[in-house]
Amino acid sequence: MKVDWGAVVRAIAAEDSSGRGDPSPDLASLADTDPAGAMALSAHLAVTGDLTGFMSTRAPEADPDPGEGPGGPPPERVGAWKLAERIGSGGMGQVWLVRRDDGVYDQIAAMKLVASPAAMVMDRFRDERQRLARLDHPNIARIIDGGEDTAGRPFMVVEFVEGAPIADWCAGRGCDPRTRVRLLVDLCDALAHAHARLVLHLDIKSANVLVNSDGQLRLIDFGIAALIPEAAMADTHRQGRALTLVTAAPEQLEGEAVSVATDIFQVGMLAHLLLVGRLPERQADGSVVIAAQALGNPDLAAIIARATAFDPANRYASVDALGEDFTRFLDGFVVSARPVAPLARLGKLIARNRLASAMGALAAAALVAGLVGVSVFALRASEEAEANRIAKLKGADSIELYETFNAGFNRFIASVDPNSSVGQQIFGSMHALEQSAEEVEASDPQKALEIYVFLAEVYGDAGQDEAASRIGRKLAALNSELSYASAFTLLSLLHLSSGYVEPSEVIALSDRLDGFFSSDPELRTFDRALNRCVRAKITRSKDDSRLCLDLADDHLQTIDRENYGEIAGNLTLIAYAADSALELRDFTKSKMLVGQALDFYDSEQRPASASEAVFWLQLSEIAQLEEDWQGSLKHLGAARTALGDEPGIEYLEVAIGLESAQTLIALEQFAEAEAAAGAAVRLGERLWGPDHFQLREINAQLAMAVAGQGEKRRAAQMLEDIIRSERSAENHPEAIAAYSAMLKKIAMN
Repeated sequence: MKVDWGAVVRAIAAEDSSGRGDPSPDLASLADTDPAGAMALSAHLAVTGDLTGFMSTRAPEADPDPGEGPGGPPPERVGAWKLAERIGSGGMGQVWLVRRDDGVYDQIAAMKLVASPAAMVMDRFRDERQRLARLDHPNIARIIDGGEDTAGRPFMVVEFVEGAPIADWCAGRGCDPRTRVRLLVDLCDALAHAHARLVLHLDIKSANVLVNSDGQLRLIDFGIAALIPEAAMADTHRQGRALTLVTAAPEQLEGEAVSVATDIFQVGMLAHLLLVGRLPERQADGSVVIAAQALGNPDLAAIIARATAFDPANRYASVDALGEDFTRFLDGFVVSARPVAPLARLGKLIARNRLASAMGALAAAALVAGLVGVSVFALRASEEAEANRIAKLKGADSIELYETFNAGFNRFIASVDPNSSVGQQIFGSMHALEQSAEEVEASDPQKALEIYVFLAEVYGDAGQDEAASRIGRKLAALNSELSYASAFTLLSLLHLSSGYVEPSEVIALSDRLDGFFSSDPELRTFDRALNRCVRAKITRSKDDSRLCLDLADDHLQTIDRENYGEIAGNLTLIAYAADSALELRDFTKSKMLVGQALDFYDSEQRPASASEAVFWLQLSEIAQLEEDWQGSLKHLGAARTALGDEPGIEYLEVAIGLESAQTLIALEQFAEAEAAAGAAVRLGERLWGPDHFQLREINAQLAMAVAGQGEKRRAAQMLEDIIRSERSAENHPEAIAAYSAMLKKIAMN
């Protein structure tokens, strides 16, 4: 019988915040909903005695009446130390404020005294003392003294940290996110020191990470720490170790082997608490769902998602690597948790092009992602054909800029590892170059324009979408005459800007481009059509979609259908126009346009590729809307064939998995649908982390597949979890409505 760890943690958290002074959960009530969880929690209580102090993120409070512990009353002094005041207690012992009282020198410290005479507890206490003695780091509370008192009970004296739990310290000072991340870097540095000496902490939480008035962090309480060699065989439950369930890693909850990845998970939990104000939501299997929207920054969301991945193998390889990613975030570099290969970068675009229907959002959004992929090679494939026209109209300087940005440096930057020393030097130079452009905006707007065009291209190809959109806004606001190169860059930035600026700003940018392209008849047809079609994809406006089709038709009538170079140069426009036709529910028109593109791939001029798969996906979506389910399966098979072994196209595999699940559900092949959706979820988690909205969409299909096999209760619980997660995102009411409709459908059948 599996434990529902989400229910256990919620029960503990509810009791711990009740203010009744008795944090013991209601095991009888818990047993009604989760018998296995109640049994596990009862066993945990039997080992540790209570949940006080390690069931929340707060520091444990001292019992006002310490009384006599199992080992008898504490002495007035131990060795050279006089006990002054009890300042805390936990599952293993008491903590006292002590003063050195042997006449050698004055010192205030903290003393830990074992609270139980049990041999197991005594051994664990000595283990902690020995492990702490291995450590010497400015961010770890150091051991000062140790031994046994007159009753034979072990004790240790550690540095007294006069500080507050890190979450309280940050909240009390209103610290900004960067200050909080800097503290996390210090914490990672301390843990790296411990790990290098083969010591795991295993109980990282706010109460064990104190910050003093000078802002210096100290990691305390290695009470359940383990040596790395023994951790591989450790069972924290059977060894009687107390652990903080609300922050414990899944492997700790299940009593499995712990490792460096366990500490990394807990740092991720603490980071979420510091940056969101609460811990992530715990799921039944012990995994957590991070609040990516509340984090407000995709880099931080990616870092925390990777740190708190359910499978330890999917977390950071070391706490050093986690700390380095936090540092890269602070320095403005690309973080390793976010893929930066050009095609992987396109997967992030999916998150910012959401349709009203949660049922089909991923398939359509994958089309958008693929279209940008098409623009990466198809527009450049037409570079030679366009070069003469643009050079003739705009002059050699413009085309030289265009070729340099698009064919030279940007292809190089797309292959640079941003984590390498070369990559860091390059992106550091980009920040300096951006400042230089700001300084010359007034005196030389044309030079500023050239720099901004360059930066936007570099950031875009490197996967730094937010930075690219920031540059795009500066470029759009610049009081300078547009060149073709800058206009093309602004058009490319429309792909990214909807995620970072207001829709009105996107429309204003599109209007400016429309004016530029309309001013020159020889530029008008292709560029104005593409501008309007990109805008239609962002706004989902039927008026924009109609104008997109009109302009696209005008232009496509002028191309030579026998010239594959011209067709390649227009694939992006064809794909966007087909999507606008789909938005207008003109299936015949959409299929005709997609057919033109597939005719190109069917020729001997072009091998199968990810961009071809995008068009097959679009045909599959049309077939679904026409309820041609066998046709949908046929098109999905063609999409898989087109993908082949091309690297970096996992996001398209996720899209194929989602559409396959939808189609198989319609055909009532529920077991096959569950397999397809499950594989898509696992791949999506690896790509985007556990809290991505698309995973909720795929999990909704997974729930419908489960319901179709008779497991309606499980399916309903899955949908309720999805709806709860969607509500935490706070900005997708249409998805909540779609999931609620699914839940109602399950209840009615």
